[in-house]
Amino acid sequence: MPIIEITTLTHPGVEIFSIKATERVNAQINVTEAVISGVSVGTKASIKVKAASEDTLEGIVTAFNPVKNAQTGMYQINIEIDNFEGLLKDG
Repeated sequence: MPIIEITTLTHPGVEIFSIKATERVNAQINVTEAVISGVSVGTKASIKVKAASEDTLEGIVTAFNPVKNAQTGMYQINIEIDNFEGLLKDG
């Protein structure tokens, strides 16, 4: 199954992500120090994408960087989201 990567950006007016293949989605998101302390590989994650559904999508942390980004002060985590129901659409 193809896996795509979604990279979130934190600047207003900048496209957050685009989706091409949708069976599984690999989201790269930035979190604060308060959140990273509770993150490990295998941690379950709940993701809400209002444009896709009112339902919460479930994912799992596949990787994380325990080192803070010097420019943003944030920590990057990767979450794999099953999207077999097709709630997340291309574009």
